[in-house]
Amino acid sequence: MPTDKQAYYKNNRLKQMRAFCQVVKCGSVTLAAQKLFLSQPSITLQIQALERELNVTLFERRGPTLRLTPDGEALYALAEPLVRGIDDLQTNFAAQSGHLESGEL
Repeated sequence: MPTDKQAYYKNNRLKQMRAFCQVVKCGSVTLAAQKLFLSQPSITLQIQALERELNVTLFERRGPTLRLTPDGEALYALAEPLVRGIDDLQTNFAAQSGHLESGEL
Protein backbone atom coordinates (compact mmCIF):
# COMPACT_ATOMS: atom_id res chain seq x y z
CA MET A 1 0.00 0.00 0.00
CA PRO A 2 1.49 3.37 -0.98
CA THR A 3 2.42 5.81 1.74
CA ASP A 4 0.98 9.33 1.75
CA LYS A 5 4.26 10.61 0.33
CA GLN A 6 4.20 8.05 -2.49
CA ALA A 7 0.58 8.83 -3.30
CA TYR A 8 1.33 12.56 -3.36
CA TYR A 9 4.07 12.20 -5.95
CA LYS A 10 2.19 9.60 -7.99
CA ASN A 11 -0.79 11.95 -8.23
CA ASN A 12 1.50 14.69 -9.45
CA ARG A 13 2.95 12.89 -12.47
CA LEU A 14 2.46 15.94 -14.69
CA LYS A 15 4.46 18.07 -12.25
CA GLN A 16 7.20 15.44 -12.27
CA MET A 17 7.28 15.32 -16.06
CA ARG A 18 7.27 19.11 -16.30
CA ALA A 19 10.17 19.31 -13.83
CA PHE A 20 12.08 16.60 -15.69
CA CYS A 21 11.59 18.28 -19.08
CA GLN A 22 12.59 21.67 -17.71
CA VAL A 23 15.80 20.23 -16.21
CA VAL A 24 16.63 18.71 -19.60
CA LYS A 25 15.98 22.03 -21.38
CA CYS A 26 17.93 24.09 -18.84
CA GLY A 27 20.68 21.57 -18.16
CA SER A 28 20.42 22.47 -14.48
CA VAL A 29 18.11 21.74 -11.58
CA THR A 30 18.66 25.24 -10.22
CA LEU A 31 17.73 26.95 -13.50
CA ALA A 32 14.72 24.66 -13.96
CA ALA A 33 13.54 25.53 -10.44
CA GLN A 34 13.80 29.23 -11.24
CA LYS A 35 11.84 28.84 -14.49
CA LEU A 36 9.10 26.84 -12.73
CA PHE A 37 9.05 29.13 -9.66
CA LEU A 38 9.83 26.17 -7.40
CA SER A 39 12.64 25.39 -5.01
CA GLN A 40 15.63 23.34 -6.13
CA PRO A 41 14.87 20.63 -3.52
CA SER A 42 11.31 20.37 -4.87
CA ILE A 43 12.59 19.72 -8.40
CA THR A 44 15.10 17.19 -7.09
CA LEU A 45 12.40 15.34 -5.11
CA GLN A 46 10.10 15.21 -8.14
CA ILE A 47 12.82 13.75 -10.34
CA GLN A 48 13.86 11.25 -7.66
CA ALA A 49 10.23 10.15 -7.26
CA LEU A 50 9.93 9.71 -11.02
CA GLU A 51 13.13 7.64 -11.10
CA ARG A 52 11.85 5.44 -8.25
CA GLU A 53 8.45 4.91 -9.86
CA LEU A 54 9.95 4.04 -13.24
CA ASN A 55 12.86 2.14 -11.66
CA VAL A 56 15.40 3.93 -13.88
CA THR A 57 18.15 6.50 -13.62
CA LEU A 58 17.30 9.51 -15.77
CA PHE A 59 20.47 11.57 -15.35
CA GLU A 60 24.14 10.85 -14.89
CA ARG A 61 25.24 13.26 -12.20
CA ARG A 62 28.85 14.39 -12.14
CA GLY A 63 29.16 17.32 -9.81
CA PRO A 64 27.06 20.15 -11.18
CA THR A 65 26.84 18.51 -14.62
CA LEU A 66 23.75 16.51 -15.59
CA ARG A 67 23.63 14.28 -18.63
CA LEU A 68 20.66 12.22 -19.78
CA THR A 69 20.98 8.45 -19.62
CA PRO A 70 19.52 6.39 -22.49
CA ASP A 71 16.41 5.90 -20.32
CA GLY A 72 16.28 9.65 -19.74
CA GLU A 73 16.51 10.30 -23.48
CA ALA A 74 13.67 7.85 -24.14
CA LEU A 75 11.47 9.41 -21.47
CA TYR A 76 12.18 12.93 -22.71
CA ALA A 77 11.19 11.94 -26.25
CA LEU A 78 7.84 10.73 -24.89
CA ALA A 79 7.23 13.32 -22.18
CA GLU A 80 8.23 16.58 -23.88
CA PRO A 81 5.43 16.61 -26.50
CA LEU A 82 2.89 15.71 -23.80
CA VAL A 83 4.03 18.42 -21.39
CA ARG A 84 4.21 20.98 -24.19
CA GLY A 85 0.72 20.00 -25.38
CA ILE A 86 -0.78 20.31 -21.92
CA ASP A 87 1.01 23.60 -21.29
CA ASP A 88 -0.30 24.94 -24.61
CA LEU A 89 -3.81 23.55 -24.14
CA GLN A 90 -5.42 26.72 -22.84
CA THR A 91 -3.99 28.91 -25.59
CA ASN A 92 -4.81 26.42 -28.33
CA PHE A 93 -8.31 25.82 -27.01
CA ALA A 94 -9.02 29.54 -26.77
CA ALA A 95 -7.86 30.01 -30.36
CA GLN A 96 -10.08 27.17 -31.59
CA SER A 97 -13.10 28.01 -29.46
CA GLY A 98 -13.23 31.43 -31.08
CA HIS A 99 -13.87 29.64 -34.37
CA LEU A 100 -16.51 27.23 -33.09
CA GLU A 101 -20.13 27.86 -33.86
CA SER A 102 -22.62 27.55 -31.06
CA GLY A 103 -25.39 25.06 -31.52
CA GLU A 104 -27.39 22.34 -29.88
CA LEU A 105 -26.03 18.95 -29.00
